[in-house]
Amino acid sequence: MEKYQEVLDILDDENPFLDRDYNSVDKNTEGGIGLEASICYLVGVGLYTLNSLTSVTL
Repeated sequence: MEKYQEVLDILDDENPFLDRDYNSVDKNTEGGIGLEASICYLVGVGLYTLNSLTSVTL
């Protein structure tokens, strides 16, 4: 269980992509969307495992 808490501590509650202007991203590149989805998935798995689903925000 502490591994999941460690992951949540590392990823924190902040989304580093939140203030990004997606209109300026080249349409031919991924633009970090895959990385952002991976981070969100890992945070969700960690919160689910620790039964902290009330902390999940959309």
